[in-house]
Amino acid sequence: MKLKTKFSLFASLLVTMVLAATGFLFLTFEKQHLVKETRENQIALVKSLASVGREALLRNYDLFLIDYIKTIKKGNRVVTYALFIDNEDRILAHSNPQFLRQIVKDTVSIKAQVSQDLLIQTYQMVSEESQQEIIDVALPVFLGGQRKGTARIGFSRTVLEEVIEGTLHETGKRILIVALGVLIFGLLGAFILAATMTKPIKVLVKGADLIGQGKLDTKIKVERKDELGWLARKFNQMAEGLKELDEMKNDFVSSVTHELRSPLAAIESYVNEMLEGGVEEFAKTGIEDLTTIKNNTIRLSHFINDLLDTAKIEVGRMEVKPRLLDLSSLVTEVVAIFMPKAEGEKIELRIDLPID
Repeated sequence: MKLKTKFSLFASLLVTMVLAATGFLFLTFEKQHLVKETRENQIALVKSLASVGREALLRNYDLFLIDYIKTIKKGNRVVTYALFIDNEDRILAHSNPQFLRQIVKDTVSIKAQVSQDLLIQTYQMVSEESQQEIIDVALPVFLGGQRKGTARIGFSRTVLEEVIEGTLHETGKRILIVALGVLIFGLLGAFILAATMTKPIKVLVKGADLIGQGKLDTKIKVERKDELGWLARKFNQMAEGLKELDEMKNDFVSSVTHELRSPLAAIESYVNEMLEGGVEEFAKTGIEDLTTIKNNTIRLSHFINDLLDTAKIEVGRMEVKPRLLDLSSLVTEVVAIFMPKAEGEKIELRIDLPID
């Protein structure tokens, strides 16, 4: 699998995971917010009923209270019932007219009647048609420091949860639409970013291939200020170093060729001179010529040893033992080596050395 594909898949997976986690957290917090907001609305609605009940008691106008309760029940399907009970446990107003003027005797009502503050109870309400869980919110009403009644509203937990789930469902659909849009742009961005990242890598690969083919003049052009740009600069520095090493190698080979050719040429010259001069000439200069030939073979041997010493230097195993050298004897030896060649080219060689 190509790096571009891997990077695109990884970025896409990362975007998807972030979107999924964000959506889940948002829905969780949204549900908590809806539950909190619903509870606050329940309390606010009971407080509103208590305020209307207080006004109805002051004016002695129960019809106003009954109309308001009908409005509450009609405008909110979560409300199962709403009622107002006086201090004698008698229902002054109820969303179901059948319960008007009845005395409450159930446990929930008794607890609500004796409570001095806001009271929230949960119980199962069983009817002929169904059974449902009710959240009963009650608030006492005081006039002149005396308790005159209780405002109560019963909310269906089942309907309430349906409303919350419906709201969350709509919110989830909107989040899904937004997430799909973000995902599409994220995938597109990931693909573009992957292409942007892999393009200089392709340039690096091509440049490295050219350098591997021996084209050491290759310059990798990646104008970036990140790690890829740094890598490209290192590749260029490596190519320059290899080019310098290649030039040094060529110079070394040229030097080695020259160093090998010089003693071999001298040996060849003296051998030719000995062969052309015959026995008589060999009797005159043979010993001297053979000595020169021997010295050149020794020189070749020394040069080969120098090459071996170079290998030792590279591995850090070279031992250097400096000693004094007689330059006059060295100069005399070099002149003797090239004398036959010089005579063949009609070149005069002379030695002019100071005494010391």
